[in-house]
Amino acid sequence: MNKLNIFDSHLHFNMNTADPYKDLVTQITSSQMKGCLLILNYENERNYFMNNIQLLQALDIQLEVALMLDFQNIDYEIIKQCYLKNIEFSIKIHPRLSNITLGDFNKILLALQKINYKHIIVDGFYYGPNLRSHINIELLIFLSKYLPSKRILFAHSGGHKILETMLYTRNLDNIYYDLSFTQNYFKNTSISLDIINFIKFNYGKILFGSDYPEFSIEDSKKQLLIYMNKAGLSFEAQNKILIENSLSFFRDGG
Repeated sequence: MNKLNIFDSHLHFNMNTADPYKDLVTQITSSQMKGCLLILNYENERNYFMNNIQLLQALDIQLEVALMLDFQNIDYEIIKQCYLKNIEFSIKIHPRLSNITLGDFNKILLALQKINYKHIIVDGFYYGPNLRSHINIELLIFLSKYLPSKRILFAHSGGHKILETMLYTRNLDNIYYDLSFTQNYFKNTSISLDIINFIKFNYGKILFGSDYPEFSIEDSKKQLLIYMNKAGLSFEAQNKILIENSLSFFRDGG
């Protein structure tokens, strides 16, 4: 079971290494990765991606990319470069990093209408004292209802609010989840029971994510396997989470 192929739907460059591209290749090879969603939250990550695009496009995996949206100051230059190089991309929306509040939802919708993108990734981990930006689930539901034709991936599945995530969103067909960071960060806590139940009832819409380099890909997979086994998932259901749901999400949606 430990050698199952994976699609990592949430990882980053390790910008603390001398050669992030070489490090990414090492991660792909060692984890038997067949595809990944590379999240580009910061300017240095986006610049590195564009400067190394030929190497990255030559990788023998399905490479998906997500650019973080600053709805108040859209980086049209990198978007233009992606269009010119025929790079399809998804949009990442991060309430904490972008200081998004309830009053900004319509502005975000208007910003999205100006961009040709594949999917939406909404950050779903609650952290820090800026409570006005703790609107992750509300934003997720808002976008789901106003953009019903777009598939939306809720990164981290709400963190410590994972049961609220399930109860509020499981009947919204265009919403999917990853457990990146959450699955490892909350192990050996009471949230672990919530994660197991979340997996049990939503395995058809959960995508494997590691949040590398916050956690190693191998440790993330090991921890997820523990949860999936405790949830009583069959081999087929586990394979859905590890790779098939991601392949379907990025192949069919848009």
